[in-house]
Amino acid sequence: MIASNELRFKRLNKEMEGYSGSDVRLACKEAAMCAMRKAFTALETTKKSSELETLDLDVLTNADVLKAVVRTKPSTCHSLLDRYRVWHKEFGSA
Repeated sequence: MIASNELRFKRLNKEMEGYSGSDVRLACKEAAMCAMRKAFTALETTKKSSELETLDLDVLTNADVLKAVVRTKPSTCHSLLDRYRVWHKEFGSA
């Protein structure tokens, strides 16, 4: 059984199909910023310094990563990828 805070890599892999390594990196940075934005909001709304001691930062969740995937699109063009596959099928090595 997968713990609620574990990333589901098979699902994320499917969602990020067509992403380059750089695109995945950008999506991961955006996901990390989702957690940071929650922390910044908590810091801005906290009135007492004693409340900051009990501030609990969230772990990165699947929802954070999926939101980031929606916000970041792959830089690779699917039509170029399809053209490459056709070329590779005809001229590529076996």
